[in-house]
Formats: sequence, structure tokens, C-alpha cells
Amino acid sequence: MNNKRYLLIIYLNELNLWLKTGIKKVTKSKLVSATLSKKGIYSSINKVGEKLIKNLPDYDDDFEILIVEIPVERLSKLKKKSTEYMLPFEWISKVYPITSRGKKLLNGKLDDRIIVQEPIFENQFLPIAKEREKELGRRGAESILKIFELDGYITQFNPKSDLVDEALRLRESNSEKISAERQFMTNLVLYDRNKPFPNNDLGYFYDIGTLLKVYENNDESKRKNLREFADTLERFKTSSEYRKLESMILELHNASMIVNLEKIINENVLVSSLIYLYLRNNIREGNDLEKSGLIEIYNNEFLSLNFEEELALAFWLVGYFFGFEMVADLYYKKIKPETLNFQSSFPELKKKIILNEAKPSSQENEVKEQTQQAIKSESKVKKTRIKKI
Repeated sequence: MNNKRYLLIIYLNELNLWLKTGIKKVTKSKLVSATLSKKGIYSSINKVGEKLIKNLPDYDDDFEILIVEIPVERLSKLKKKSTEYMLPFEWISKVYPITSRGKKLLNGKLDDRIIVQEPIFENQFLPIAKEREKELGRRGAESILKIFELDGYITQFNPKSDLVDEALRLRESNSEKISAERQFMTNLVLYDRNKPFPNNDLGYFYDIGTLLKVYENNDESKRKNLREFADTLERFKTSSEYRKLESMILELHNASMIVNLEKIINENVLVSSLIYLYLRNNIREGNDLEKSGLIEIYNNEFLSLNFEEELALAFWLVGYFFGFEMVADLYYKKIKPETLNFQSSFPELKKKIILNEAKPSSQENEVKEQTQQAIKSESKVKKTRIKKI
């Protein structure tokens, strides 16, 4: 029995088409030679994997790439000097995914008659897939800042990539919970709500309370700040008038509660975290970055004038979490490549509070007035936390 095999990397759609048409043109240089041992295991698997990776094309997700195996004797009848072969589908002996995740995602995407083996080159391909995911995250994060001309923060935020990468890795393993031993940003990205908090903007403040409580560490001053925060949230909850995210941030800001809460973790990330959780949830529900409230948040005068850096960090986190694919449409609308045509234009960016109704409510008027007073007051005392554009 001949244990020599040829391995070929192809796209999922190519394999489906190969089955449909019955034959495929294959360039000889794309065939990777390998040898099976008596136990049916590939010899020098690392070297074989390295050769396959050199032929790896660009792809969107793990399931899109497959490896097909063809016994060498099948090609013995073909012309040896030929640089291209026409290979019948029935010559394929096995089909492999590149990762276990890829195999799971194949369900419903590949013809049901095709038997897919367990991945045998996962150790070689997994680092490539992970690095690619990181690159898409970084590109998403940087692109979203470029959209809003906040790219001056890219150099400042990029060192935080390792914290986000750790959280995304833990999310994928689905076995880790938030912990005081991790930095706050890792816990923030790792966090998913599992309690019946209010299903509105107020719910994100309860989420923050859950995250901060992890770092309480029997410290009485931290407990005091968290109790005051809990009392404020209860007042918001029992209020007869609905409160929006920005109006609650404004009230906490004016009461110095944001500063006090940030002392628990020694990081100025509370506003960033609230906006990140708000946008992340909206994007998950609508699968649309532009309709997530992102533009309205950016156009909010109070947030833009007082928390530009925090706003930028929230956007950066959203871009990293969802990757470039989610950001791409809005990004291309902004830079307007010559080869693309969009039915809708890039939304207008303003530096004032956006009111959703022609006639503002009494609460909206109050928020607007408080915002203007806060901006003037903060400008006079020149507090170091104020970020001006």
C-alpha cells in the first residue's frame, strides 16, 4: 500500500463547486506531499503543516478553509511534466478542517454527504487563526477612531490590546468569570450580564456596580463609595421619569461620584465602560454599528467636551471587540474609496446634544441646561479630568 499523499488547501466554496462539477483544475505547486505512518498518522506533521500554511489564502473565518487529501497513486497516470492537473472529485480520500472551531461552524455550509474528519493540523493553524483575529480586532479599533478623527489616541490605547486579547481568549474558552486578580479592562470585556438588571440604560450602571464590587476587598472606603452608588441607582430606578445614559452620567459627574468610584480600581475608565457596554449591547441586538447609538453618543456635547478620551477608549474597545468587519461599512463611508458606491452618505457629526423630538421634554431641557452649566463651571476651575476638543 502506498502511504504517500498530496494535501491541498482550498476554500469551502471551492469544495462544494468541485462536488457539483465533478472536476477541478489544480496547480501542481499547490499540492503538498506527505507520508502516512503505519498507524495512519502523518510523519513530520509540523513540517507538513508549515508547507500548508505557506499556501493559506486570506479568509474570513476558520470554516472557510479546508484541506483535502489525495493519494499519490491517483496522480501517477497524469503527465508528470504538467504544471496543472484536472482532478476528479472522487479522487479525494479525506477532508479536514483547519481547527475544531472550523468544523463546528461547517454545519449547514457544506454538502451533507461530505464526511469531515477531525482536524489534524490544528496546532499549526491555531496560532495563525488567533493572530489573524487579533489583527482584525486591532484594525477595527484603529479604524473606528479614524472615523471620528480620534486617531490621536491610537498610540495611547494600543498597549491595552493584551488586556482585551486575554479577555477574548477567556470568552472563547467559556470557563472563566470576572476576578479581582485581573485588570479591570479584562474583566469589562469578559463580562456578560447574568442578573435581572433593568432592561434600559440604567442596567449598564448596575453592570458597572457588579464589576467594581469584585475589587471591594473589604475596604471600608470602597464599600462606602459603592453604597452611595447603589443608593443613587435605586433613586434612578424608582424615579417616575425615564433617564438616559448621558443624563445619569452627568448627575454622577456633578456629584463627584465618578471620581470616587474610579478610586476603587485606580483607573479613569468608568465613563468609557458605561458607553462600551451600552454600544456593545446595541450592536449585538441590531448587528449595525451606525444604528447602535454610536453617532448620537459622539455628538453629545457634554460627553464630547468633558470625556473625549473616555469616549475614544469606549469606541476603541467596541472596534476591537467586534473587529473590522463590523466597522468596515461606516469606515468606507467616511474615507470614500473610488471603487465603492453607497446608497446612504456618512452621517453628520456635530458637537451638540442631539434631541430626538422636535419639542424637548422637561427632562431634556434640564439636562441641556445642566450640561451647559457644567461645561462653564468646569472650564473656570480647569479641572484636570476635563478633556477639551
